[in-house]
Amino acid sequence: MDQSLLEGLLNEEESSSLDFKREQYAFDSATDDAKSELLKDVLAFANAWRRDDAYVLVGVEEVRGSRSRPIGVSVHLEDANLQQFVTSKTQKPLRLAYQVLRVDGVEIGAIRIPVQDRPFFLKRDFGRLKRNTVYLRHGSSTNTADPDEIARMALAAKHVALPQLAVESRVWPMRQGVFVVAISNKSGSGVARAPYLELEPPSPFQLSQYGLDGTNGQHGLPLLPQAEASSLLKFAGTTDVVLHPGTNRDIARIEWHGARDKVPSKVALPYVVGADGIAVVSGTIEITFS
Repeated sequence: MDQSLLEGLLNEEESSSLDFKREQYAFDSATDDAKSELLKDVLAFANAWRRDDAYVLVGVEEVRGSRSRPIGVSVHLEDANLQQFVTSKTQKPLRLAYQVLRVDGVEIGAIRIPVQDRPFFLKRDFGRLKRNTVYLRHGSSTNTADPDEIARMALAAKHVALPQLAVESRVWPMRQGVFVVAISNKSGSGVARAPYLELEPPSPFQLSQYGLDGTNGQHGLPLLPQAEASSLLKFAGTTDVVLHPGTNRDIARIEWHGARDKVPSKVALPYVVGADGIAVVSGTIEITFS
């Protein structure tokens, strides 16, 4: 989360996508009853009717009609432990993330809950929460969903647009035999989360050791470990990495490592592309050098 988004949230009122918590949630060494407060809030936001990510800002005192006041917390939740805790209790994986932010000279916590297929509920009773009960955020309060509302959630999930990914390339200017590969998501499609890309450049083309900009060795997505002597390149993002409709993301720069006077006029590059919740697609793109 960047500062402009955080500032915007601090100036909003609590809603179906925003909550302020003055104190940190009880978690480490806490009883099930105490930990169920955190779990209930996460479930309620995950099941809420909304178009954007939901946030719980921890260490912030709500001020109605004005900017809420960051007061900070001294203890933070571990993101991995929080995700494991929630996912172990729900009937299917629930995506969320915890981030530490600094504002007004103090540290606050931000729990982000993306829009995702609903409903979510517990597999078994936990603390004060009951299994097979759909907790739901309505405005600034939490209720339980009735059967009609649960049916509407399931119906809405069937009509969620899926991402439509494509692989593109562009030739690097001023240097023969160099090109950049990108993933694009078609306008009007769904958001692509955790994008994945496989490339297999034909020898002697290789992945640039200097990354995309030629200086820092960074690629557009994390590069997964390679098998020894393999030319297959695998890039993958976590569920926090999203590709919105109508946008693209540069992933890798590929370079010719043969004799400079032997650069071919064209090269065919096989690929596999996918994202969370959709089947991978394989294909080949052709890069033409002038």
